[in-house]
Amino acid sequence: MILKRYQVVVTEGAWAAGGQILYALGLLAGIKAITSMVPPSVYGLLALYVALLNLGSGMFARPFIQAGLRFFHDVGSQRDLLRLRAVLKSLLRGSTAVIGFLIFAGSFIYAGIADQAGFSLPFLLVALLVADIWRSYESSLLNAARNQRRFAVWLAAEGWFRPAGAVIAIHVWGPSPEAILAGYAAGAFAGIAVFNRPAKAPPRPGSGRLKDDKERLRKQIVEYAKPLFGLALAGWISSTGDRYLLGWLTGMKEVGIYAAAYGLMMRPFMLVETVAELTVRPLYFEAAAGGRAEREKRILAIWLFLTATVCGMGFVMVLFLKDWIAAVFLGPGFGRSASLMPFIAAGAGLVAVSHVLEKPFFAHLRTRPVLVIQSLVAAFGVLTTFVCIRLWGLKGAALAMPIYYGFQCGLTVCFVKHSVQDISSR
Repeated sequence: MILKRYQVVVTEGAWAAGGQILYALGLLAGIKAITSMVPPSVYGLLALYVALLNLGSGMFARPFIQAGLRFFHDVGSQRDLLRLRAVLKSLLRGSTAVIGFLIFAGSFIYAGIADQAGFSLPFLLVALLVADIWRSYESSLLNAARNQRRFAVWLAAEGWFRPAGAVIAIHVWGPSPEAILAGYAAGAFAGIAVFNRPAKAPPRPGSGRLKDDKERLRKQIVEYAKPLFGLALAGWISSTGDRYLLGWLTGMKEVGIYAAAYGLMMRPFMLVETVAELTVRPLYFEAAAGGRAEREKRILAIWLFLTATVCGMGFVMVLFLKDWIAAVFLGPGFGRSASLMPFIAAGAGLVAVSHVLEKPFFAHLRTRPVLVIQSLVAAFGVLTTFVCIRLWGLKGAALAMPIYYGFQCGLTVCFVKHSVQDISSR
């Protein structure tokens, strides 16, 4: 029985790893192709547009998706799952409509006053926003149900669909951010059309504690998600604010060079973090929902050790291979990105570790401490990045990353040290 259980976990982990690797390879191939076809200034402007979409979906949609991941493990029957999905869909429709309107209106005004933006920009941004939220919602429930095979295949396909769409669009309409956004949206909707099918098997039975009616469940989900709205803003400032500061203090070309290095470095570390999370998080949330404290602690310790070890090894590899990585995966106009990579890799490893340390708060429905941590890190990160850019320019933006993410990791350790016993006893 034990061997069978671990065989299932290993199989799920293999599917998750395979999907993430193929997804990452698609994105890396896309970065190489796109940076070979567009100048750094265009790539920088694209990065700012995508960051804006990430802010919108992160604040208005992902908190509800994150709540769905946690409440899924309280589902005890197909009827419970249908009730949970109905509430989540209702919340996501409303929030997507709000952020879609705001992005459309803002980008329409921007397109009217900015020479580098076309009037197709508002429509493309909203289309990509809807596709991203739709895919995130459906695929997250696949992961929560531990249906890793379909989740992995969908993810891997989208990793190639989106950059392929962008490359085709550049050939058709020329090297512009709007063309790339159109390709991304087409690729995302293609993935939805192919892979978003109803599950054939019923969900795994959870703790069975999801007994409330829709209205009460809606209130519970909103209460769980409230701190996550602010958390999304704080996280976005920490992870993306440096690009806007660079654009303000140095110029769009530097943003493009930095965004290319950032994308290359963050992807492998996110792959490690995501594979571990997709494999371990359902087990960890199941243990927390079932009140099995010892199993919960053991899973978290293994999760933390694996993440820290692999990220440490990744940093050492980047330190010695940065020039080769830049030559292989970036276009000829992005050579300066190589010198930024070790700093970004160090920051990526630290934030991956801190994300694991935060999981007890999510598992036990206590998201406010995470909001406090992320808010402090966001404020410290903006200040640190501003000072470093003023002192060292482009390299300063990368140098600031391990500083404020190291602060995040240390702060998270302090919060966990004072809170984890109380959390586990609840």
